[in-house]
Amino acid sequence: MLKKHEARRKKIYAQRKKSGTMSAMNFKQFLSIVEMRTKIISMSTLAVALCYTLYEGFSIDPLLLALLVPAILFVDMGTTAVNTLLDFLRGTDNAETNKEPMKVLVHEQVSPNAALWSALGCYAAAGIFGAALSFLTSWHIAAAGALSILVGAAYTAGPFPISRTPVGEIFAGGFLGSVLFAVVFYTFSGTLTFKAILVSLPSFFIIASVLTANNTCDMEGDAQNGRKTLSIVIGRPRAEALVYALGSMGFLSLAALYYYGVVPPTIRFPLGLGLFALFFLYKKMHTLGFSHDTKHLIMQYVSLLVVLYTLVAAAGYGWYFLII
Repeated sequence: MLKKHEARRKKIYAQRKKSGTMSAMNFKQFLSIVEMRTKIISMSTLAVALCYTLYEGFSIDPLLLALLVPAILFVDMGTTAVNTLLDFLRGTDNAETNKEPMKVLVHEQVSPNAALWSALGCYAAAGIFGAALSFLTSWHIAAAGALSILVGAAYTAGPFPISRTPVGEIFAGGFLGSVLFAVVFYTFSGTLTFKAILVSLPSFFIIASVLTANNTCDMEGDAQNGRKTLSIVIGRPRAEALVYALGSMGFLSLAALYYYGVVPPTIRFPLGLGLFALFFLYKKMHTLGFSHDTKHLIMQYVSLLVVLYTLVAAAGYGWYFLII
């Protein structure tokens, strides 16, 4: 399978070079290849995990934070670049079905080699920052980082990519939500508790909702390319309902954590406002509908969902820190 993709990459590169249609990648196109706009997801988990770490009485070492942030970003960027390249080579992203202007391999004739080198460069940078972080903390951090890179690559690469199965949302939410949360908490606390895993669950649900929205918009193109995402398996009406259910579970699980005293009581008021705003956000999304044509706007709205949850959590923790 990898040999097939490699042969297609070389073929497309040769064709575009011969025809003179291939363009060199600029910085803006690089940001599109790694889908920098989506890094709000991993940064949301980081922010909430940092707040919880402080709430549990641990301090944030500035040096460790300066190493951790780029390590997270580069793993995320590298994984996205691999996804961008392989979706293009498989034909999942093509000019007929994909209307997203940021798909520069499709719409701007950027060399597929650019995506390959972007992925390798990001993973190399992640390795450097991760190694330094592990040296200052524990080998467990290096192991978690290596596992994240392997799972990230397996998400779209190999003979049985995770992204083409009904469990893609679980893996994405699990690693960008719970696993990343655990890594952040462990980096600064030196330990990992069951409570910390529980507090990561809202991030898990929110991220799974984002991936479900993406896959629901892509149902037609994914089906044509043999994917069996959860959205395809359960059908459009249930897939759309699942988007709303997962996002709601993110906020309701936070409410449960508040009720049982796992998170600070000051989270109650911003949580109420967040649930109110969530209703109007979902109303907008439902009016738009989920399709290739509306995907750009739908992804903007689910990005707002991530921002909304992050602000609710940050406001709740911040208020607590102010009054203690």
